[in-house]
Amino acid sequence: MQYLYIFIGGAFGAALRYGLSLFNNNSTAFPIGTLLANLTGATLMGLLGGTIVKLFSK
Repeated sequence: MQYLYIFIGGAFGAALRYGLSLFNNNSTAFPIGTLLANLTGATLMGLLGGTIVKLFSK
């Protein structure tokens, strides 16, 4: 079951990265879409992880 969660998270991250990269059509520019997708994913993983630890540590 753990592999399914990893697969879903990876698919969501790839789709988000692709969608945000469509806003930056200039191929020579800095890939801002990838940066935004990675920062969003890291933030969500941190919030989710902290919430889970807080819920189950009681």
